[in-house]
Amino acid sequence: MLPRNLIYLSLSFFLILSTGCGSADRVQGLEIKGSVTLEGEPLPSGAITLIPEGPGTSVGTTITDGTYLIDSSGGALAGEYRVEIDSSQSTGKKIKSSVGETLEEEFKNIIPEKYNRKSILKVIITQDGDHVHDFELASKP
Repeated sequence: MLPRNLIYLSLSFFLILSTGCGSADRVQGLEIKGSVTLEGEPLPSGAITLIPEGPGTSVGTTITDGTYLIDSSGGALAGEYRVEIDSSQSTGKKIKSSVGETLEEEFKNIIPEKYNRKSILKVIITQDGDHVHDFELASKP
């Protein structure tokens, strides 16, 4: 009898844990979109990440042909965010692989640090209103 009771207990425990974990309980994020230019030209490719200034979860997506879209399923919640933008481009050089003796293509982030790891970019996402955030980046101060 013990194995049957253990099975029922396990199933009951699973049902209790799974109650309330459905998609109806998820907090819906906000769709965020916009454009990214560098020196007035659309950024061909890259990534954008919104990092909450307080508690919360970072969200991000890719940048293609100067535009990005963070859809609502992975969207940001209302709040203040620091924005990091990256775009790695080939330098045209070959470098020694860090793993072995082979050569691999060298890539460099063409976005200045003030827009990525040491970003000065900020956005405030509100529940209502415009969720379009455009970024005009410059390599020179």
